[in-house]
Amino acid sequence: MKKILLSLFAITPLFLFGTQYHSIGSNSWSYTKNGSDCGCSPSWGNDSIFVYHYFSLNNLNLNSGSYIYVGPNGELEAGNNKSWNINTTIRVDSAGLITSNNGLTITINGSGALIIEEDGEFSFNNNLVFTNNGTFILNGDMNGQNNATITFQGGSSVEINGELDINHGANITNSTQITGSGSVNYSGNFFNQNQGNINGCSGCSTNSPIYLATQTPSGEITNVTIFDQGSWNNGTPTSSLHAQVLDDLTLTGSSIIAKSLLVNKTATLTIRGSQHVTVDDSIMNEGLIIIEDGASLVQTGNTYQNNGSGTYRLFKAGTPQQTVYNKWSAPMPNQSIVEVFHDANLYDLFAFETSSQSWKYDFGTLNPTNDHSNSPYSFGNNHMVLDADGIMDIGRGYFAPGKVNPQRLFENNVINNGDYSINIETTNNSTPGSWGGNDWNLVGNPYPSPINIQDFLSQNYNGGAGNIANAVYFWDGPNAQYITKNNTDNELMSSVQGFWVDAVNNGTISFSNSMRDHASNITLRSGGNNFDPAGAYLQIEQGSLSDYIRVYFDPMAENGMDNLYDAKKLENSNGFNFYSILDDQYMVFQSVLNLEEEEQKIIPIGLSTGSDNEITVSIDSLLNWPDNYKVYLHDLKTIQRFELNDSNAVTLQLDSAGTYDDRFVLSFFATKAAPVDPPTGLTEMNDNIKEPLYLTKNNGFEIVNTTNSDIERMTVHTITGRLALEHSRINTGDRARAQLDQNGVYIITTYFSNGQTQNKKLIVH
Repeated sequence: MKKILLSLFAITPLFLFGTQYHSIGSNSWSYTKNGSDCGCSPSWGNDSIFVYHYFSLNNLNLNSGSYIYVGPNGELEAGNNKSWNINTTIRVDSAGLITSNNGLTITINGSGALIIEEDGEFSFNNNLVFTNNGTFILNGDMNGQNNATITFQGGSSVEINGELDINHGANITNSTQITGSGSVNYSGNFFNQNQGNINGCSGCSTNSPIYLATQTPSGEITNVTIFDQGSWNNGTPTSSLHAQVLDDLTLTGSSIIAKSLLVNKTATLTIRGSQHVTVDDSIMNEGLIIIEDGASLVQTGNTYQNNGSGTYRLFKAGTPQQTVYNKWSAPMPNQSIVEVFHDANLYDLFAFETSSQSWKYDFGTLNPTNDHSNSPYSFGNNHMVLDADGIMDIGRGYFAPGKVNPQRLFENNVINNGDYSINIETTNNSTPGSWGGNDWNLVGNPYPSPINIQDFLSQNYNGGAGNIANAVYFWDGPNAQYITKNNTDNELMSSVQGFWVDAVNNGTISFSNSMRDHASNITLRSGGNNFDPAGAYLQIEQGSLSDYIRVYFDPMAENGMDNLYDAKKLENSNGFNFYSILDDQYMVFQSVLNLEEEEQKIIPIGLSTGSDNEITVSIDSLLNWPDNYKVYLHDLKTIQRFELNDSNAVTLQLDSAGTYDDRFVLSFFATKAAPVDPPTGLTEMNDNIKEPLYLTKNNGFEIVNTTNSDIERMTVHTITGRLALEHSRINTGDRARAQLDQNGVYIITTYFSNGQTQNKKLIVH
């Protein structure tokens, strides 16, 4: 895709003197474009002429008030030894052409302008005398073979973003300031005289080729590699080389890492899917940068500001299913919601208002319009988030339905870069369907590149000292469930990705360039794991549905709720949910203290499902797992215990659809020493259960007699020896609730009918 550049003089004047003539053939004219033959002919020095065909001109005196436009496929050829005096504007558009075979003198006077647009061309063979006292803008190409005398007079305006190329006999004299980022390639002489300079640099080298973009008021930039005419002049860019793109460049099978990046006015840089451009310093974009779906534009320095008047276009694909939602965020400022989602049903395009924990809208009017058949829409003031303005807020997440052609376009002359601080808050309002409290904030990756989840959480969760819990939540629309990640996951969050965080304090979260990465810019990328705690990743399946929880063991954790790894569960809308239960809260991640030898920890787990089909519970992976840690699944209805490891699965039959919060628990046990031959298969252990299960509750606990012997009596003493509770017979398979006056550490003595006695320390919290 080419970017057509329209300079100040490039547009057709709003008021044209003389009659307008449009060529409809080599010798035919009309008063309107593509109109009928008027049987007339223009006066080349006085009228406004639009050329789309070939014409040969002799001497030309273009008077003030006239205008010549050479459009696509149009050509003006100067006869031999002719003279053109330009007192107004000649514009050569894309695919337009001016040619001269021999002996052309062009003088651009003070009010005159010659503008060669991108893909326009001025070509000569011999003996050109070119004097500019007015305005000369070269966004396309000017090339010649022999003997060219070019003079840029003091006070004239010269901008070169394309290529000025003279093969032999060039004599170029510059007494003004040449601006732009193009190139001058010549064989002959180039003189900067009087006040002559290039981009403010009067002492820079003018040896051919002159790359204007390397010359600045502070001097010539060194360590530069320039892409021109299909190749890099100083090798592929590296982190120590400034990259300057003067010609169209499409990255398909390779990426770029550069110190800085310049894209010329006449150039388009296209970054194809899975490729990236990584820039250590700043970007000067005067042309067009296209970031296709899956591609990334990464900046790693936090102190560099981008500039330039060019355009960024970012394409991102969501789901193609119109009944499935994606979470989005904006990679650049000033993105109109109704334009980005121009064909979406705006009644289905939501923003989340944290203060009320409710879905609302962010439109700048109560009656927005777009291309959808439901347009125009009608909303009330109570439907809108605070400060609704119709523009996607940087760092905010938006909930939008998919579409058949799933790509969305973001476009602006500024791209997000640097530091962003986003307000988050805790509330006292309930969150419908969340199961997990009332402090949810819907935020979004603000960059045109992925960010590393570990880096984001390290800065914002900060080991429990930050303002959010140690988790980010992504909506998996096609499967109607949430994917939760924490700082144990070395994975990337894609560009334009909205996600949930759970606030633990009022304050802010931060995004910075140090979090940014590239790789394949998909929603989530699996990578290695780089963390210390032991982790058991457990999965439950029922038919095609699945869900998961994690249990972490860490010496810094607490057995109760903490911010180390504990993360609340967000409810899956597909009706299938797996969770652990902590202080009556549903959790997706739960952390506990490391086990001591022969210590057991019990974690209640729950399940909600719309089916009574069989379920399969398995360990997806064990990470940093001690050899002497064992994992058991207990079915409290059947009084069965199954040992789990990473090579087996347990299949159980449910009674009915519904919620199971009291039937299953996990127990973790640390043996004295690592077994010589760890079990590799499923083991039913209901005949080898040595102690009952103690399930801690607030101000008490529940005992489940999972042994093969009835419990005759149970006593509970405080750590100081005071009798706190005594309970009578609990038969095998039965359960009983023990209510205590307060939380704390207790000693439980259990007397079995077979004559055995067992003592156990239990912490009730």
